[in-house]
Amino acid sequence: MWSPLASASIVFLILYLFLFIFLAALFALRKVPWKSRWLVLLLHVLCRLASQACGLAFGIVGYSNINVLVAYYVLGAEGYFTLVVCLSRYLIAWQRQHWRGYSWMEPVDPYAPKHGKAKMRFKQLFEWKKSKDEPKSAHALLVVDWLLIAANVIIIVGGSLSAAAYRDSDLTYTQREDKLKTSRGMRAAGQAVFLAINILLLVCIIVSMHQHRQHRFDNGGPNRQEDEPVQDRKNVPDQSLGQSERRPWYGHKTLALIYLTWPFLAVRGIFGVAQAVVPDLNYFNSEVYDANNLTQQFVTEETCMVTMMEFISATLIALTYFTTRSEHHTPRAIP
Repeated sequence: MWSPLASASIVFLILYLFLFIFLAALFALRKVPWKSRWLVLLLHVLCRLASQACGLAFGIVGYSNINVLVAYYVLGAEGYFTLVVCLSRYLIAWQRQHWRGYSWMEPVDPYAPKHGKAKMRFKQLFEWKKSKDEPKSAHALLVVDWLLIAANVIIIVGGSLSAAAYRDSDLTYTQREDKLKTSRGMRAAGQAVFLAINILLLVCIIVSMHQHRQHRFDNGGPNRQEDEPVQDRKNVPDQSLGQSERRPWYGHKTLALIYLTWPFLAVRGIFGVAQAVVPDLNYFNSEVYDANNLTQQFVTEETCMVTMMEFISATLIALTYFTTRSEHHTPRAIP
């Protein structure tokens, strides 16, 4: 039977399909490289497409397959996770593009080989002992990476625990309530970590805007020597002539789009925490279901505060292609 969830899911399934076509065209036409931040955005779109497909399926089949609902929830959480990662990667890429390869969010060795950076980045996740010469931001980024991974796992496990509590008919009322209480705590903790990292990203965005207005790193990092190689110099526009140029309050159009993306992700994060602690917003609360499926009120709240917020955020991030087009016409774009 067709339900409100099926209607909402098919609308955003179509919208995300348009976004997928746009990204697929960029990759197919080689406007953006595969090994870049754009792949993270594509991963978000794929997660959301799968999530909306599961929502559509559950909206039609209803309670005959509860696993589809669990998949819808888990894939939705993955979509939010990829968006948080995506926003940070786009900000780091912007810093490197406009500050002659320098980014205080993710400092890199200027003498490091150009190839194999993704593999090196993965290895750094497991390097607990950092060199004393490395800046503190490199240590902070490692902590943030692990917090994101841990929060993502906690949310998935918490959602699965809720589903198991309802599916296991052998559990007593007390055992089921204990599992649900544990699940709510895990999901709230995971969503709170995402929200905290979102707030930290806002600080990074505002600081970057201020520094770019002040021409702070137009010539690269603060400790760069004259004979030190500048990473991706071809990708960085010559800014030496623009030191006296007065820049707008947002610094750059790409920064403005990243800044506009943040409020929508913040709303998504706040609602994610609320879903874990407020029963009326919880998927695994029997009161948000009617005889056939999820209620109209719950679907409206979920769609407006979660799916719509993520779609607007993803669209704004995708629009940064048009504000940074010059970097895509170079032999190797900044990841």
